[in-house]
Amino acid sequence: MQRIVLLGGDIHIGCVHEVRWEPQGPVLYQMISSGITNDIGALMQRLSTFIIRLNRHITTDDGSLRAKVNLLKGVDRTRQNPYGGLNVGILEIETPTPGALPK
Repeated sequence: MQRIVLLGGDIHIGCVHEVRWEPQGPVLYQMISSGITNDIGALMQRLSTFIIRLNRHITTDDGSLRAKVNLLKGVDRTRQNPYGGLNVGILEIETPTPGALPK
């Protein structure tokens, strides 16, 4: 029932992923911050957000571990994911009931 959240940054875009280990392993969440002071320009923003959408699976070289990667939607679908602009924010994770998926 434990939830794991990985926080990272410095890949030029912000994004939030759900990583589901297969076949029935645990779920973890990856949250990456985009830059807060270094604007990379519109073309690089578009390319970076396009590339991150292509990442759908993770597999080790020997194939012993695999995971499915999903970009999560924002609350009320009002947030962009991935986000290519400058940002800073506060992370809030809410679990409505024990064992429920977090928001």
